[in-house]
Amino acid sequence: MGHTAEKNEQIPENAFREAIANAIVHRTWDVNAQIKVAMFDDRIEVTSPGGLPKGLSKEEYLAGQLSILRNPIIANIFFRLGLIEQFSTGIQRILAAYADSKTQPQFSIFENSIKIVWPVVKMELQGVSEDANEVYSILQSAPLSSSRISQETSFSKNKVLNLLEELIQKGYVVKIGNGRGTKYRRSK
Repeated sequence: MGHTAEKNEQIPENAFREAIANAIVHRTWDVNAQIKVAMFDDRIEVTSPGGLPKGLSKEEYLAGQLSILRNPIIANIFFRLGLIEQFSTGIQRILAAYADSKTQPQFSIFENSIKIVWPVVKMELQGVSEDANEVYSILQSAPLSSSRISQETSFSKNKVLNLLEELIQKGYVVKIGNGRGTKYRRSK
């Protein structure tokens, strides 16, 4: 029986795909500029040439109340290919992907460009301290030792062990091994 690895998205894939599609569908083509995608450890930034279409306010854009299609042919093709779901729902779908995250996407609207920043998703666990949440957020992919977690957080090793115990009691973290080789990982 094969083991299935759980997918842990740091940037919601659907929101990112939606934003790239939106950048292509809504960009202005009469400006000699490229759509720019910049990737960093803690975020992705997508900058699209062209500001908001005339007649669309920043508030209407962010609320998704109105969609003025600059490129209706491209939009229709993307819709038929399933790359975008419904016209004028892109921003709402991006925000929904971050509904449970402490970090939120940021929208910068300029006269000649729109930039969207996707931060790495940071989930907020219920029923544990803020410090325990910080420890949990560090346990992203590979199991870590308490010493490594202490280095990453600047908490003392004793405090880290207490926070890990809190997370284990709540069922969020599991302990692997014992003695000097003890490591900790997310349970889900």
